[in-house]
Amino acid sequence: MTSASTSDVYADVVVTVPSRGVDRAFTYRVPASLSTQVVSGVIVRVPFHGRELSGWVVAVHAFPPPALEASSIRDIVGVTGGQGLLPPDLQDVAQWMQSFYGCLLVEAFQAMVPEPVRAALGAKRARGEAGRIRVATLAPNFAISAFEQLAQRLGGDERQARRLVETLQARGAVPPAELLALAHARREILKRLHDEGFVRWRVQPPPSPGDDRRSAAATLGGAAVETLSPHQCKAVETIVGQAETGRARVVLLHGVTGSGKTEVYLNVLESVIARGRQGLVLVPEISLTPQAVDRYRRRLGDRVAVMHSGLTPSERVEAWWSLKEGRMAVGLGARSCVFAPMSDLGVVIVDEEHEASYKQEQSPRYHARQVAIRRAIASGATVVLGSATPSLESYYWAEQGKYALVEMPTRVEERPLPTVEVVSLQRRRRDGSVRALGYVLRERMAETLARGEQVMLLHNRRGFASFLICTACGHLPRCPRCEISFTFHASPARMVCHYCLYETSPPSSCQGCGGFEMTHQGAGTQRVEEEVMEAFPGVPLLRMDRDTTRQMSDHRRLLEQFANREAQILIGTQMIAKGHDFPDVTLVGVVLADTGLALPDFRAAERTFSLLTQVAGRAGRGRVPGRVVIQTYNPEHYAIRHAAAQGYGGFYAEELAARKELEYPPFTHLINVILSGESGADVERAAQAMGSRMRAQVAAMPCVLLGPAPCALPRIHRKSRWHLVFKCRQVQEIMPLIRTYLRENASAGVSAAVDADPMSML
Repeated sequence: MTSASTSDVYADVVVTVPSRGVDRAFTYRVPASLSTQVVSGVIVRVPFHGRELSGWVVAVHAFPPPALEASSIRDIVGVTGGQGLLPPDLQDVAQWMQSFYGCLLVEAFQAMVPEPVRAALGAKRARGEAGRIRVATLAPNFAISAFEQLAQRLGGDERQARRLVETLQARGAVPPAELLALAHARREILKRLHDEGFVRWRVQPPPSPGDDRRSAAATLGGAAVETLSPHQCKAVETIVGQAETGRARVVLLHGVTGSGKTEVYLNVLESVIARGRQGLVLVPEISLTPQAVDRYRRRLGDRVAVMHSGLTPSERVEAWWSLKEGRMAVGLGARSCVFAPMSDLGVVIVDEEHEASYKQEQSPRYHARQVAIRRAIASGATVVLGSATPSLESYYWAEQGKYALVEMPTRVEERPLPTVEVVSLQRRRRDGSVRALGYVLRERMAETLARGEQVMLLHNRRGFASFLICTACGHLPRCPRCEISFTFHASPARMVCHYCLYETSPPSSCQGCGGFEMTHQGAGTQRVEEEVMEAFPGVPLLRMDRDTTRQMSDHRRLLEQFANREAQILIGTQMIAKGHDFPDVTLVGVVLADTGLALPDFRAAERTFSLLTQVAGRAGRGRVPGRVVIQTYNPEHYAIRHAAAQGYGGFYAEELAARKELEYPPFTHLINVILSGESGADVERAAQAMGSRMRAQVAAMPCVLLGPAPCALPRIHRKSRWHLVFKCRQVQEIMPLIRTYLRENASAGVSAAVDADPMSML
């Protein structure tokens, strides 16, 4: 601590303590030696309750707060992050996230700068290597003859190895993340080349800003540009016109499956890059990233940085800094890519904007679509929300004029939408049949395979069977942590809880009655795979679910194999329904359309409609028209009827009427507060106390409090769960009351999670 001086400068710092009790900024003095380094957005080291912690600078000012004696203010110890670590628009977004999602401010900051980047900052400071990046190069003693010998041993991976070498020969030194994307190769192949001595790592300074700001013509990939349809032309003209104004605006691009939305995105990005600005492209799943990377890089060249959780820490650091320093013009990735540190953002594209995977399920529980819109407000960017099945909220706001609406109602080249057959399973239920593939679906598959075309089968339930049950007494083995029935997996034989991932061996006898009549009920993807192999022996097939895609490289490998026609049948969960473009797929089968309809969630019908419409859109994207077979026990349900007709308008009208009657989004916002703990009695007591106090506080406000009540899944990870649901017009009117209550009424052994605009109520 030093005496105050008239020339002192002060900084407000949010310390990295994840506690509601310290969720605010603390004032520190900036030593003269650090005066040029301490600016808003940097990470500093400060003394805090006897410890030295890191923190985020959120403001710098010339005078201390009136309530503080200047002589009592302690000094900042040092600076960890470089200047301008977070651009101003992201700092604004962090403040908004705190007020809207009820998260801690420090949680918002940490979401914006990934942990590998923060860790690298500390390491660079210690080594004195700030600003240096790692690149891959060919080894000085690289020998073609030795490489040819290795290539022969690589088998099916030979092509990837050759692309890696050719890329390095053409470009010299390339950061690993960029190299893998340019060469369309897996990380394992690059590591093999390094281990064998063909590739070396090198640390070097990044290119200078003058080198980075190359002309758009020099950086485009040169891939052939498709001729745009009239609808595509109108869409590009509308979006580019909005972007050129420099004012924040949201455009909803509603185009049927196969209407060419990606080509619209590419044209918009080319326009933005040509004006010297940057763009962001969000995709809902990392499983979509390989195809997206390939297409965007073919068109836009080497200025596309990939960001998602499947990258190694070093790759994430390199991608982050390449966007921060302006060396890359486009950031492409999943949910967290919305925080890419761009200083001149022109457009944010949210592809498949309806997808629930854009919502983060741990604090901060943000929705990337809403963050993108808020970021656009702060930076003057245009947001493009694209989907064949827009969320009800987005389409409603477009109807109300809050968003601009652009429709693309036909496929490119006027290709027809697939014909859809809905097959009722009610007769099969009466007959007692338990096979996953019905007669009609098997017949359509046989016809398609005989023509040499490809088939995709959707079943949104992994494993072999939904559960084991004793037919003598009805006992179901349940997870001891979550009290939820296990999913049975056949290869290898095990029972798995898909909520906490607890595994155990299947019982040899019933734990309820001791009998030996345990049977499998409900088919999973493994069961479907087994039936397909029995029905079509010798036909190569692939299965794509979480069990077969543990690594990011698994996604690319399976998709490449199917695209290269190494398999005629692809079986998978919802991850095969989104965004993939396989021209030879002419038949899509939905094994059971009802999987999500029975869930106790007001979005169940919307999710079912979107999933069926999206997966149907995978058929007939090439020259041959497509067919779809939907198997269901509820053929008259409006979500299934409208999906079969591929009519978004009809579904929207029916679902919107139901939402309005029940006052669900988009007519209100929901805030779901979940209390959990090991003691069920303590959790219930805390929930009742909160309900009593909060009901009195919101009584005079435009807000309805539902509950408290046990959650639909009342116990997960050995913790009991209760929740309270607030229905309100404005989240920011209610959220301060919730945050204040939780800060002042912490219960020992009970934790609280706040979820504004939840995508799931389970």
